[in-house]
Amino acid sequence: MNGETLRMTAHVFDLPNFSFKGERAYIHGTDFFDVITGFLSSTFPRHDDGFIKDLSFRRFANKQCRIYLDFLPEIDGECVCQGVWCRKPENPDVRFWVVEREEPATECYAFDETSLCSGSELFEDGVRNTCVPGFSLIENVVALTKHFHNWKWPLETGKWVFGQIVLNQALPSQGGVINIQNYQNIKNRFSRNKIFIDQKEVGEIRFIVS
Repeated sequence: MNGETLRMTAHVFDLPNFSFKGERAYIHGTDFFDVITGFLSSTFPRHDDGFIKDLSFRRFANKQCRIYLDFLPEIDGECVCQGVWCRKPENPDVRFWVVEREEPATECYAFDETSLCSGSELFEDGVRNTCVPGFSLIENVVALTKHFHNWKWPLETGKWVFGQIVLNQALPSQGGVINIQNYQNIKNRFSRNKIFIDQKEVGEIRFIVS
């Protein structure tokens, strides 16, 4: 076994199994975010304080997945999503790619998306709500952004979906007031939106029409 094979073996991992969220027939972007965060947090040393700095989606997935770190070799199958894991300044960022395996996802779990937006305040350029307990912060952020888009720019065909998130710090484990502010909309097909948690800007989320 040569060095390149050893390197490849050491940097490819099967992710924990995914389940479908609610009535969906694809694995939701928030589940990718949470599972990848949990997996990489346990893979690297605790003192790294790592977080997802960038996560972008290329296609929907309905099968279990594996993650490639640092490089993506020539493989059969398309990349589902890719991103950057940020470590402490003295350590280099780690690039990653997620690719489907052969095993289909078969389980599903209940997801009350309506409750995430209950009580939210809609504005001309955004939406605000207190983080709903019992859901991850990314689930709150994505649900609110989707709620705003469906209200502001309703579609006759297609649907608004979570396309990318870019963060300048880790999302807090417990959220307070979430404020999503839209600052760019291109032909009602692509949008960029700033994310504020307790009035502090933590990054931006981008939505696309699928």
